[in-house]
Formats: sequence, structure tokens, C-alpha cells
Amino acid sequence: MGELARSGQFDFVLAKTILEYKSPARLGDWLSIWCKMGKIGNTSMTMGFMITREGDTDPLLLAEIIYVSYNPHTESSMPVPVFIRERIEKFEKGEFAG
Repeated sequence: MGELARSGQFDFVLAKTILEYKSPARLGDWLSIWCKMGKIGNTSMTMGFMITREGDTDPLLLAEIIYVSYNPHTESSMPVPVFIRERIEKFEKGEFAG
């Protein structure tokens, strides 16, 4: 990812985070962290997260994070590149090959 940012092809910044605590985790709990890309807009990407105790389906925490595609050379937002969209879509379908 560093090379993509240095070349100006793609980088992202955190724009907004919403955290909703549902229940506490305890010392010794094994936790599972789930994440899924919810939406890819023109310049932003919204990702959903959920933390559960291992083996449970009830969330301990729900989160939504919005990232903005960013060009470090112009210091402004830019459209999410097609190759990034394609990689995310393949990953979400389970077709990611590195």
C-alpha cells in the first residue's frame, strides 16, 4: 500500500467512525472480529465491523468506518480507483488471490 500512496495512485484517510458498544468483553474472552465492505461510493468507502465472543453471534461492538480515497500529492479526495474496487469486490466474494 505504501507504494500506491507514494505514487499517488491510491491512499485513504479515515473520515468518520461510529462505535456502538453493546456488551463488555472480559479478560480471558476470545474475540472474533468481523468486517465487510458495505458500500463503495465515488470517493468514499464504508466498512462495517462487528466484534463477538468466539462462538457467539451477539455483538459486543458494532462499528461503521468511512474512509475517503485521498491523493497525497494534491492533498484532496479522489475517486476510488477501478483496480481498488475490483480487488475489494473479489475479496468480498472470496476470490482474493493476493
